[in-house]
Amino acid sequence: MNVGGVLSAIGVGLVIGYLGRFIAPKRRRGELGMLITIVIGIVAAVLGTQAADSLNIHRFVAVFAIQLLLAALFVCAFSLLINRRK
Repeated sequence: MNVGGVLSAIGVGLVIGYLGRFIAPKRRRGELGMLITIVIGIVAAVLGTQAADSLNIHRFVAVFAIQLLLAALFVCAFSLLINRRK
């Protein structure tokens, strides 16, 4: 993954985090703040780009779908971790 790929993943991650928050079921996402979901989106975008590269997938729509799925999963997982601590 080159520098351009990382920068685009971060840019897309901002959108992914926002969308991932709304894809995740409301009872699963809990009371996560928007900043945390954006950070989760950035992480999901970078990891999704890496996963797509590993699978030799380079079409934007497919990579975006992988990133969005990872973001929704990460929002649910992080919410479960936060809710268990309370």
